[in-house]
Amino acid sequence: MLNGKYRSDFVQQLDENTDINVQDVKIGEWQLAVYGLCVSLSVLCAKTVYAYRDVLYDFLYEDKLLSYETITENGELMYRYVRSTVLRSHHILFPVLCGLLMTSFTWLMMYLDSSVPGVQPPTPFSPARYKVRSGHSFHLGYVIAVVNGVMVFTLMLVNGIYL
Repeated sequence: MLNGKYRSDFVQQLDENTDINVQDVKIGEWQLAVYGLCVSLSVLCAKTVYAYRDVLYDFLYEDKLLSYETITENGELMYRYVRSTVLRSHHILFPVLCGLLMTSFTWLMMYLDSSVPGVQPPTPFSPARYKVRSGHSFHLGYVIAVVNGVMVFTLMLVNGIYL
């Protein structure tokens, strides 16, 4: 029986056998709900990707027939045809990815550099009470983070830097 007196003896035995204090491990109801939601969404996304993998492959990749001109030892011009699989919209996916990574990196730097992360200065996603308390609707550093990402995207797109 784990009720009453016997339960405290059981917990005490667990405390002696492990390095973790069992009474200190507390997961709130909201934390458990968020963890469950994350696990459920990841399973749902994995099942969706697996079920529609052919559609996603057709959306992301395309087959191209490429021709190469080569000159043989006799001086004749020879054409070679090669079918290759290339990434669709590869000229835009890499700049978008780099822009998002730059935005998240700069945002994280601003967040961790603040005196109280998320509160002083408040992020744009902070509750209104933090914004009222600090007197700022949003901090310029977070705007600069988004501008950095847009600049990286634009420069990579204009200069033709892609995979």
